[in-house]
Amino acid sequence: MVDENDHVWPGGYPGALRDLLGVRVEEFAPLPAGATVELDDGTSGSLWTDRITATAPRTEVLARYRTGEQAGRPAVTRRPAGAGSAAYVSTRLGVAGLSALLPRLLDPAGVRSELPPPARGRVELTVRRGPGGRFLFLVNRTDAAVPVPGSPARC
Repeated sequence: MVDENDHVWPGGYPGALRDLLGVRVEEFAPLPAGATVELDDGTSGSLWTDRITATAPRTEVLARYRTGEQAGRPAVTRRPAGAGSAAYVSTRLGVAGLSALLPRLLDPAGVRSELPPPARGRVELTVRRGPGGRFLFLVNRTDAAVPVPGSPARC
């Protein structure tokens, strides 16, 4: 909303990223505690919704709101940019929603996870390289033990 000098970008949110994303946020709409909205791709959102308008011809709507005040309006968009794309998510998707969305964004870009499918979305993998070799750090992002097939450890 503002630049590094705390100056507001004219023309609305998302400010400096508006042209890249191909969307304009018309209104922020927090949801009541515990409330959710359904999206037409079978996922749901929580915490907030944004009233957005696609402003660029190549902006693709990946999901629309099916319920709530924004019903029928875009909820998730993607716009080609250079050799990749830029996406805007106007609600909090949670694990199930992100698990459904991320392959749609990452597969076309050739991004592949090194984690086995059962651990994806539950375990964070960080790779570091140094003179001693390649080191993998696994961080469990859940409250339960997560087996990582092919690894001698459990996260």
